[in-house]
Amino acid sequence: MMKRAVTFLFSLGLMGCATSEPVYEPGTDPKPEPSQSIGYLGFKAHQEWAIKFNDCTVYDLTGAQPYQWFDRTSESVSCYTFKPTDAIEPLLVYTNADFNSNKLTPINRFQELQVSESGWGSFPSVYETSGTNWLRVKEGWIHLTLADQTLVQFYPSTQDQSAKSQHDQYFEQH
Repeated sequence: MMKRAVTFLFSLGLMGCATSEPVYEPGTDPKPEPSQSIGYLGFKAHQEWAIKFNDCTVYDLTGAQPYQWFDRTSESVSCYTFKPTDAIEPLLVYTNADFNSNKLTPINRFQELQVSESGWGSFPSVYETSGTNWLRVKEGWIHLTLADQTLVQFYPSTQDQSAKSQHDQYFEQH
């Protein structure tokens, strides 16, 4: 009888050691950090990211929205100051080009977005596409809605930087 009780307690102890963690399977690691860009995500109609601050190029929400789309943390753009009602929700990010895949940390500002003191911006790179609406940026996969596509689009090229020096010169002179 004592032996049975010890065996029973021992088996209960082993059951307590069972883990609910998934078993590691080769090939299930998250995708590696993207390496080679196939294009960039920029403003609709090939607009440069160039704000002439002293000329108040942007003075209303309509003009400010494309900039806010890339950086939802901005308090102002040129002469327009965002109000709480203007705020755009963070952009959802997924592990794969699929709404059923795991969600990652939403984007408030793209990591690869760079804006100089003069107001010249370098857009985030795109590393892969799936269909016309799914783009893989550094943060993961994003889905462009019809509303998003009125402000931004994918360009399968590199961003034209030829006007940057002229823009910077304008900034220094005004």
